[in-house]
Amino acid sequence: MATNLAARASRVLMNTYGPRSLSFVRGRGVWVWDAAGKKYLDLLGGVAVNALGHCHPAVVRAICAQARKILHVSNLYLIEPQIRLAEELVESTFADRAFFCNSGTEANEAALKLARKFFFLKKESRDHLVAFQNSFHGRTTGSLALTAQEKYQKAFRPLLPVNVARFNDLGDADRMITPGTAAVFVELVQGEGGMETATATFLAGLRRICSRRGALLVYDEVQTGNGRTGDLFAYQHFGERLAPDLLTTAKGLAGGVPIGALLARRPYADAFEAGDHAATFGGNFLACASALAAFRVLSSASFLKSVRDRSAVLWARLRAVKERFPDKIETLRGLGMMAGLKLRLPFSSKTLRERLQARRVLTGISGESVLRLTPPLVISRMEILLGVRAIEEEVAAL
Repeated sequence: MATNLAARASRVLMNTYGPRSLSFVRGRGVWVWDAAGKKYLDLLGGVAVNALGHCHPAVVRAICAQARKILHVSNLYLIEPQIRLAEELVESTFADRAFFCNSGTEANEAALKLARKFFFLKKESRDHLVAFQNSFHGRTTGSLALTAQEKYQKAFRPLLPVNVARFNDLGDADRMITPGTAAVFVELVQGEGGMETATATFLAGLRRICSRRGALLVYDEVQTGNGRTGDLFAYQHFGERLAPDLLTTAKGLAGGVPIGALLARRPYADAFEAGDHAATFGGNFLACASALAAFRVLSSASFLKSVRDRSAVLWARLRAVKERFPDKIETLRGLGMMAGLKLRLPFSSKTLRERLQARRVLTGISGESVLRLTPPLVISRMEILLGVRAIEEEVAAL
């Protein structure tokens, strides 16, 4: 069936993804099944989207209940679930206001525009942005300018002016953040750029420099948000004193339904006026109902503790694998349930991923040589042990 689907897809779909010849028909928790009934352990979680696993009962109930009522009226009218979700996010974070869209890329576009609009109103000439090497903030034109990777940008230049600094290099960032800088965009873990994690010293320095020079500090928590690191948002792992001015999130927020959000503190949030920005489907009834159900679980103290506890098991087992194969694994990277194994050359993360897929364990790749793990946060201790055992055996076979 997968072969037939691949042939059909190649005839009618643009080749933007290059999917593997694998297709799934149902999922439950951390498991998915193909049409032949074969069961796979999902350690990728839809690239960090399925924070509550596949078909979480609370999310399914919320979607079904909302679908029986109303799906879409547009943002020309008040949408109660949207307002309630914004209240939950504001209450749980540094932010005063929220804007909803459909993806992380859209959230970053909104953040970019909000920063520019804020300084336009102040009559300050700030039209440069700062991003970091190996960053990933999306593929639309504005967010692509912030995605400092040649392979994504080269065919689409010229792009917006962005100064690119070295990640975790505060001195380089200090040189790049100028009086003409509107905003500094940074991921707390570089999900697509090799799973490098920002240090507390680096983030504290960025917060200090941005505050001193008047640039807005934007945390891209599209992947790290919504419980992924064991805190509701990763910046909270480093302490509220390092909170940003703007924060973007998406991925796991609605348990698998498309949604994105920009969170902002005042006065920056007040810069947007009616007509400045919009998303036709942003904050619709279905997405917000799903997000409210997911957020109630993801934001609970007991759930976040369970994520931290299971993360400790995951990292302990991964460290044991690294210690066994120091000639093959160079470093472990990431935070919480967002882990990467950087392989030494000539060993290939792509080969390791394919070997794991052959034994029905799904993983991803980040950067050039990093195996990426972003499993559902509901994964059990036994499922972690099962997955890491498969990784250990396949690393041994490389």
